[in-house]
Amino acid sequence: MFLLLCAMKEEVSDIIRKVEVSEKYTILNMDYYRGNFGGAEVLVGQTGVGKVMSAMITQKLSDLFKPEAIIFSGIAGAINPLLDIGDIVVSADCLQHDFDASSLGFKIGEIPYTGLRIIESDRALFEKAMTFKAEGIKVVKGRILTGDQFISKASEEKKKILKVDLEGDAVEMEGASVAFTAYMNNIPFLLIRVISDRADGNAPHDFKKFLKRSSLLLSGMVFHILQKQRN
Repeated sequence: MFLLLCAMKEEVSDIIRKVEVSEKYTILNMDYYRGNFGGAEVLVGQTGVGKVMSAMITQKLSDLFKPEAIIFSGIAGAINPLLDIGDIVVSADCLQHDFDASSLGFKIGEIPYTGLRIIESDRALFEKAMTFKAEGIKVVKGRILTGDQFISKASEEKKKILKVDLEGDAVEMEGASVAFTAYMNNIPFLLIRVISDRADGNAPHDFKKFLKRSSLLLSGMVFHILQKQRN
């Protein structure tokens, strides 16, 4: 079984719509749908926003359903200036940009006394995702930065940390916490993000329309990955 997660229901809506549902579960007050998608058995739903919610839900679902892999998708802000709104970033790796124990001698993003900082995505899932094609957009390899902060008009110091020090390509609020949970449970994972803004306070004019288009893109890429996995 593949666990397919997004933070918000708008992000996951198109996948849910296309799943051949066999069972529905309500877990921790959220709905999850089990069925067939892309020729694979899947469990699909949302985690809620932020690192605590996404880690908690990922752990709970991993305990209950023992997934063979986790794919987390949604929207994100661009850190890399070469990215345009609507482009897709596929995670080569990720880290928590707001985890800062540097005063104790640890690097930003490093969890003290664990040696864990940058978590790499599953190579096979990554390579399958990178073969996805969609008209008018770029699909790029990138580093996903995660934190419990909505990055809009960040200070110049914060932008330097994200762009230069951490070499980030996109910033969001759940990916690395899902990745760390997957890693600790020995579950392969992949993060996929559609760029919604440039982390500068400017979002698409019709954001609801953009979310719908993003949901279509995400479901298309996930379907593509699962079909490749089957073949």
